Amino acid sequence: MIKGSKGSKGGCGTLIASLASLITFSEYKKHNPGSVKSYMLKFTVINFSFVIIFYFVQSYVNRFLL
Repeated sequence: MIKGSKGSKGGCGTLIASLASLITFSEYKKHNPGSVKSYMLKFTVINFSFVIIFYFVQSYVNRFLL
């Protein structure tokens, strides 16, 4: 957990950390069985990018605004 933050970070970063992400992945897999690897790659890159962005935003807030 990021220092100074409160609460859970939800499903940021991984597919199995969020039930909604698992349900979405299951439906996607049913309708697009040939492109599961592409989905996984995009999902992972986008989610970890948001984790990194949120980390830097939280660091900025902790340093300059609190």
